[in-house]
Amino acid sequence: MTFFGQFELQDEGTAFVDALQQRTSPFGSLQFYGSPFGDQNLERLLQLENTFERLSPLGIDPKFNRLALSAKVNALDYKFCVKDFQPNDFDSLVISTKDLSVDLYIGKGDPWKEILIAFLNRLSILGHMEKFNLRTSCSDFGFNPKECVVPVVDALIRAVTANQKLSCLNLSSAYWVEEHLPNIVKALEDHEGIRHLFVFNYPVEKDSRGRTSCPSLTRLLERNPNIRVLDSCGNLITDGSNKMLLMYFRNFFYQDSLDFRKESNTVRPFLVASTLMGFASAQFPLIATLLSHHTDLLCDFMKGPSPDVAGGNNVTVARTSPQSTSHSKRKRTKQAPRATKKHTTLAGDA
Repeated sequence: MTFFGQFELQDEGTAFVDALQQRTSPFGSLQFYGSPFGDQNLERLLQLENTFERLSPLGIDPKFNRLALSAKVNALDYKFCVKDFQPNDFDSLVISTKDLSVDLYIGKGDPWKEILIAFLNRLSILGHMEKFNLRTSCSDFGFNPKECVVPVVDALIRAVTANQKLSCLNLSSAYWVEEHLPNIVKALEDHEGIRHLFVFNYPVEKDSRGRTSCPSLTRLLERNPNIRVLDSCGNLITDGSNKMLLMYFRNFFYQDSLDFRKESNTVRPFLVASTLMGFASAQFPLIATLLSHHTDLLCDFMKGPSPDVAGGNNVTVARTSPQSTSHSKRKRTKQAPRATKKHTTLAGDA
């Protein structure tokens, strides 16, 4: 539900909040601009526990900033002005949500570095974040990456490292981090939880022949097979080479193979067997990956296929190679390498 513009409830929201307090099931999503509620009812709404799947209180009075950031909801979208906070305001702030999207509005002359560092330090201490979307917007103000963002990037890296359950990090609207992405992705190489990193652009290097490459991104994909680096539209970010596409493909296969273990004992053998008999049979590294995840099925396979498998009841689930083969189910197209461009649209989390 969304309340647009200067919409106001006739009773300042009393009946609406009363009804929310009486609910026994989640309400879903609520977004509003300004406040259609009176102050007392807005305070009551922000203190409701486990009522909303997603809450987006935008443009509310700054006096409710701390209360809004502390809302006990599954997902929170919140925008606040840097000028309305002091660094010590975050010292005791309890951020309950595990899915947080914040947009910091920065005015000219605002001490945005100190405020953002204090906020990120608080996230480091709490350590329970699972999804984090950091956006910054400004008016009549320009960032100077060489002069001022390194301490902020360091604080961001500490926060990411401290939140090992973080599965999605969205920096696609924090443009000032681009130059420092190699340092950020280095912190993700051994990260246990990360699955998706969203960025606006990725810095590239050029050799003497003008060929582009992203060494830090290549190293990340080699060391962490669970991660995908995407742009804001969900397209894979690559350096334009077949080598990187193949790395993504092998990582997709690795993830699918792990997902097979979540299936029941009656379904999993069919998934593994059909994958082995499909395209994986032509690539030893894929066979090694698959069987390392399903060693308990090796003995069964040595005894021979079950009647159902022999009869051809195959289930094709693993992703196919980006190269054109007779088994290809998905085709990836290459685009001129602007380091970042975009080969495959994924339905990942945003």
